[in-house]
Amino acid sequence: SKVYHINNGVNLDDFDYNKENYIIDDPDLEDRDNFKVVYAGSIRKANNIGLIIDAAKYINDNYKAPIKFLIWGDGDDKFMLKDMCEKQGIDNVIFKGKVDKKYIPYIVSNSDLNILNYSQHNIWKYGGSQNKNFEYLAAAKPILSTITMGYDIIKKYNAGISLENQSAEYVGKVIIDISDMSKEDYNLLCENARSAVQEYDFKMLTKRLIDVIESN
Repeated sequence: SKVYHINNGVNLDDFDYNKENYIIDDPDLEDRDNFKVVYAGSIRKANNIGLIIDAAKYINDNYKAPIKFLIWGDGDDKFMLKDMCEKQGIDNVIFKGKVDKKYIPYIVSNSDLNILNYSQHNIWKYGGSQNKNFEYLAAAKPILSTITMGYDIIKKYNAGISLENQSAEYVGKVIIDISDMSKEDYNLLCENARSAVQEYDFKMLTKRLIDVIESN
């Protein structure tokens, strides 16, 4: 009875301001001929970016679909994964490099699908509250989570799809399915994401904190 939970969230005013004012001139991001899957974050073992690469290869080898993977960020595994793409001819993955955080709202808002990707671990049974997840919600685009979480905001608000299978084939097939969604179903996921994030605006979370303090 003495424990309260105030969730992580996002400053929506800052997000929306940055989306409109910090714009990246990037032909891959502006490409309307390809379905763009965006990952933004660290590229390290825990982030399991190899799974995204393998899923991209599966799509390349089996569908030749107009799907492009844009990976923004940096980390210890970046050069190894880039080398793997070059050696295996995985040409639907582009490493975009690291950018200042103020550009992230524009990037994730111009994707077609944002991906929340980590290695599966027992810790996720307690849920997840990753910064990027709230930025993804604010972007009003569907989210694909490749991890199973005990407390899953994406599932709660039907803002995308959370997977229980981390095989590259399965991830690839789900991405294909999302890219083939009807406009009505796709737009519903977008609307749900932006609606959900209203509950996690720092203004709302601060009000909850004040209510807790004043009630004790």
